[in-house]
Amino acid sequence: MSISIANSIQCVGLPIIVTSTKPHLNFLVDTGASHNVIFSFVYEGLLDFFTKLGTEGTTFGIEGNMIKTQEVKAVITFGEKPSETVFSVIEADEAVNHLEESNGFQLHGILGVDFLTKNKWIIDFDKLKITLPSE
Repeated sequence: MSISIANSIQCVGLPIIVTSTKPHLNFLVDTGASHNVIFSFVYEGLLDFFTKLGTEGTTFGIEGNMIKTQEVKAVITFGEKPSETVFSVIEADEAVNHLEESNGFQLHGILGVDFLTKNKWIIDFDKLKITLPSE
């Protein structure tokens, strides 16, 4: 199975994908991100969807500052394959609001290298698609 990223790249210049089950969440696919991120406004609005892990992590925030984060997990689905995923919760309201104002698009989180490698996703920027394993 594959997911096209052509429309999102044409519209907002970024590889954005949407989960295939509710709640439908928009994720930036970021090969430069070491962590998976869910923005705090999403976490706070969907507390029943996430499970608190009781652990903290550290990561660089969108502004480049080292921040402590709460870690949560959730099952997200793309195509027909659910994936249990650990997210760092970060507050990035200003950056997310700026993206929405400039592109009319709301971003809910970031899928980083951890997610991409665990799920064996292959990103093809020539064909503007992400290939998921057929297992």
